[in-house]
Amino acid sequence: MKSYNDTAKQLSREKELDFISQHLRNEILAPHNIKVVCLESEELLEIINVFDKLGVPRKNIRVIERNEEIAKRIYEKGNGVWVYNYLDHHFFATTREQFDIISLDYTGKKNQRIIESIRLITGRKLLKKKGILIINTFSARENREKLFLMPVANMIDISYSRTNDKNVISENECLENALKEIETFNEGGASLESSRDSFTDFIIANIFDSGSTKFTEFNRLYPQVKDTDELIKQELEKMEFSDATQKENARLLLSANLHRREMCLHLGRLFGNSDYRVTCFLYYGLRAIFEMKYKIDAIERYKYISSNGAPMEFDLYAFSDIENQFSSLRSYFYLQDSAFGGKIMRVKSDKIRNSKKWQEIATNVYNANFLIRLPPIPERVFLGSSAKNGKEDDEMARPKKVEKQQEDSSILANIKPGDTITKEQAIELLDAGWTAKQIAKIFKGFTKMQIAAFKAHITMGTYQE
Repeated sequence: MKSYNDTAKQLSREKELDFISQHLRNEILAPHNIKVVCLESEELLEIINVFDKLGVPRKNIRVIERNEEIAKRIYEKGNGVWVYNYLDHHFFATTREQFDIISLDYTGKKNQRIIESIRLITGRKLLKKKGILIINTFSARENREKLFLMPVANMIDISYSRTNDKNVISENECLENALKEIETFNEGGASLESSRDSFTDFIIANIFDSGSTKFTEFNRLYPQVKDTDELIKQELEKMEFSDATQKENARLLLSANLHRREMCLHLGRLFGNSDYRVTCFLYYGLRAIFEMKYKIDAIERYKYISSNGAPMEFDLYAFSDIENQFSSLRSYFYLQDSAFGGKIMRVKSDKIRNSKKWQEIATNVYNANFLIRLPPIPERVFLGSSAKNGKEDDEMARPKKVEKQQEDSSILANIKPGDTITKEQAIELLDAGWTAKQIAKIFKGFTKMQIAAFKAHITMGTYQE
């Protein structure tokens, strides 16, 4: 049995205990009400060193373990812990419980399965009114082959949420910014590829869009204008791309910026204000009202070297529920199908347009965007190394032997967008949390229906070894 009882890992648990104690102050006064779900080892080290110290009853702890034998041993040692022999994203797709703490202690690389779990946690609102999300992953700098896992359109909104009212972009800058971002990305620049914050940004982007499972996707709430699609087509024709994925990323970036511009202009007409800076605030305020369920109150980020020399990243997020704050504002608007496709936002009663009530609504929508401003992403703090000769360097470089082992363990290390995949690789991608649509779109070899058939056999357990 592999042991996770090393000095650097133990220090990360101490940081976790301090973070929970700080951000769930009221909840830990009544620990018998705290509910936890985690990925735990047979040693139960997180339970013993964190949750037991907080006073959380073992019966309130859910452990997810995909290996049946290990799940049995955890159950036998757990003294009342509930153990689910599931994949993590399958658990989050089916559970009806809400939790105060969700701890995802992964030992492998960042992958689509992790992202799917995050989307399910936020989209299905599995955290309570105040909650803690903990993510531990193998530290791998995202290279060009891995970036296709992270839809780049989300990055546009996150970059805006760190601005202030003096930096709101103008109407014309929407297109200019998108073109600069595409140029930098295609040239291998620092905007996404070399950013050490890209995974954190991606987690935040999914939290930012967490309401899309309940509300209509907000980037479709604009009157789609034919001229916008034509402009995107013209700009793409001027560019050179090395592959289809690069072109699709460029299309997403252009689309996100130009569609936001159309929505802001529409809101200017709706609210009777032509100041583009004001309508930008209204746009993000309405996104919060219609989509967001949580805001991030605090982020802490750490890194360490494990006992086998692998560099790891350890992130802590404190959330609070904001959905109820917007319920009254949401009731004043409705969505109407547009003649151009998509939907247009309308006001339920024209009578309020000329009243003080409308001014109050507009002010509250304007101010709503301030609730979603993010705390600054902190630098990672190095917690130390548990390897015998482990030393931190600027890249947290891992020994080549460990690197090779980690590469071999990931199906994504052997394929890239546009490759023709085997049936076995398609099944591994499904097992990692990919959808049939995603696989068919990014890789060659199978149609969406064929991959869906593979998934059905997996679900029914009818594949023969």
